[in-house]
Amino acid sequence: MSNRNDKNEIVRSGPHSRLKYNSSLVRQRLHYRSKSVGNKGRVLLVNDQESVLELMEQILMVNGYEVRSTCRQPDAIGIAKTFEPQVVMLGLTMPVTLGSKLFALPSVSKIVLFGEVDESEDLERRRDYYDFDLLPTPFDAERLLNNMRSWVAEAWTREGLNVAATGRDLEALQFYEKALTIDPRNEHAWFHKGASFYDLGGNGDISDRVGRFEQAIFCFECALAISPDHVSGWLWRGRALHQRGRYEEALLCYDKVFKIDRPTWTASARAYFYSDVCNSKGTSLYQMRRYQESIECYEKAIALDEFAAAWYNKGNSLREITNFGEAIRCYDRAIELDPDHARTWNNKGVCLTKMGRLEEALVCHERAVMCNPPEVLGWYNKAFIQDDLERIEDAINSYEKYLAVAPPDSPDNVKHAQERLQHLKSRSC
Repeated sequence: MSNRNDKNEIVRSGPHSRLKYNSSLVRQRLHYRSKSVGNKGRVLLVNDQESVLELMEQILMVNGYEVRSTCRQPDAIGIAKTFEPQVVMLGLTMPVTLGSKLFALPSVSKIVLFGEVDESEDLERRRDYYDFDLLPTPFDAERLLNNMRSWVAEAWTREGLNVAATGRDLEALQFYEKALTIDPRNEHAWFHKGASFYDLGGNGDISDRVGRFEQAIFCFECALAISPDHVSGWLWRGRALHQRGRYEEALLCYDKVFKIDRPTWTASARAYFYSDVCNSKGTSLYQMRRYQESIECYEKAIALDEFAAAWYNKGNSLREITNFGEAIRCYDRAIELDPDHARTWNNKGVCLTKMGRLEEALVCHERAVMCNPPEVLGWYNKAFIQDDLERIEDAINSYEKYLAVAPPDSPDNVKHAQERLQHLKSRSC
C-alpha cells in the first residue's frame, strides 16, 4: 500500500464549540438583518423623564449614533420592531415586563438600565428576565460615550457570531471589523474574528489556509494582550498554532489554560472546557509522535467529559504503537457515540486489515463510504483489500470510484491506484 491510508486526529471545532462570551449569547438567534454595517450603532432610549431623554439623545446623535426615544411605554415595542436597535437604554422606573419584551427582540444585544437605584430594589432579580448593564445617573457625556462604544461593539460582535453560526464566516468578519473600528480593545471581537479565520483556514488552497491561520493567530494574540486570562483565546491560539505545525508553542497555550482560575464556572462547564483542552493537547502530542503522552491526554479528556472525538483520537494513537485490538475498542466506543463518523469506520478497517481480518475490514470501509459525508479513503482501502483477495472486478470498481473523488493532496495514493487499476484491467481483458 502506498502512503498513509487513514485519517488522523480531530478536535471539536467550528462556531458551535466556542464558549459564549456573555449570558445574552446563551439565547443566540440566527438572525441576520439587511441593515448596513456602515452604521455606527442604533440606540433606543425609553424613560418617563423627557428632559433626561433629550440630553442623552443629543449626546449620542452628535457622536454619530442613530437614536430613537420615547416616554410612552406602549410605544416602545413598536418602535423597537421597526428601528431594530442594538442597545436599549431603559429607565430604572420602567417595568421588568417591558425590559423582558425588548430583550426578546432579535436585534437587541444589550439592555442598559439608567437612573437612581433605590437601595431597597434587588436589581439582580431582573437577570432572570434579561441581561443588563447599569449606568447610574447623574452621568457625564464622556462616561456615556465610553460605555456606548463597548456596548455597540458587543452588538456588532454578536451579529458576527450569529452570521458565523450559519457558516458565513467571510460575512461575519465584516461585523467583527466594525466592532473593532468602534472599540479596538474589544477582546470578544478579536477572539471571534480569529475563530472565523480559523474556520476559514479549512478551505481554499494551501496559501489561503496558511494566511488565514496566521491571521487567526494574530487575532487571538490581540485578544490575549487585552485579557491575558481569556481561556478560550489560549485554547484557540493553541489550535491555530497546531495547524501551522508549531506544536511546542501549541502545548504551551494548552498548559496555560490549566493555570487560569475560573471560580464562576459550573462543574459541568469546567469539565467540558478542560476536556476540550486535553483533547487538543493530545492532537499536538500525536503529531510530535509522542503517542503515549497523547493517549494519556485523551484518557483525561474522556474522564472529564466523554465525547466521540477523544475516543477516535485515542484509537489513532494506539494504532500508531501497533496496539490494534485496543485501538478497535476505542473506535467501537467512538462509533457508539457518533455512528456516522466516516473516519472512525475507515480507521477501524485499517486496524482489522493489520490483524488479517479482511472481511470485517471490508464491512468497515463500506460503512465509511456510506456515511455523510463519506470517507474517500474508504474506496481506496476497499480496493486494496479486494485486490489482495483477487476480487478483480470489485477492486476495479473501487479503484475507479476512489480516483473519481480522490483529493489532490494524496498523490502517492492516486498514483498507486492508477497503477493497480491499469494492471487489473489488463488482467481482466
